[in-house]
Amino acid sequence: MKKLSLFIFCFIFWILLTFQLDWENIFVGFIISVFVTFLFGNLEENGAGRKIRFGYFLLFFARTFWLWIKSAFVQIYISVSPQIPASENFEIKLRTSDAKSKAFLIMALNLSPNITVIAEKEDKLLISSHGRCEEKVIKDVEKLEKIIDKVIV
Repeated sequence: MKKLSLFIFCFIFWILLTFQLDWENIFVGFIISVFVTFLFGNLEENGAGRKIRFGYFLLFFARTFWLWIKSAFVQIYISVSPQIPASENFEIKLRTSDAKSKAFLIMALNLSPNITVIAEKEDKLLISSHGRCEEKVIKDVEKLEKIIDKVIV
């Protein structure tokens, strides 16, 4: 029933988005709605039986999107600035060992300003920071880990 309601919602949203009842739009809307339903129909559960809280996922997504926007402006500033910050590499120990949690964390960190994840080993991340001190990066990682712990239960 959940997948059916997701399909109906996506199809209605598509029709409202295109605002035309041509057979091409209806056909493409049907195909896209089926695709979205199969892709996101089981979003609450992953293979290990752990659930994803959708509300906290939206919070995580909003925070990551904001970091991405902020990162773009920082990169623009660095590219027009005459001084290029020195790169500093260090390892950070993670609290989580779940593969999905690590993937969320690495994606969010790579979208953060002046942070690049170079490698991941067991429960450690090798991070390259451009102009940010290690303490600030560790605080950012801890904040993101807390949010991800709420997303994936």
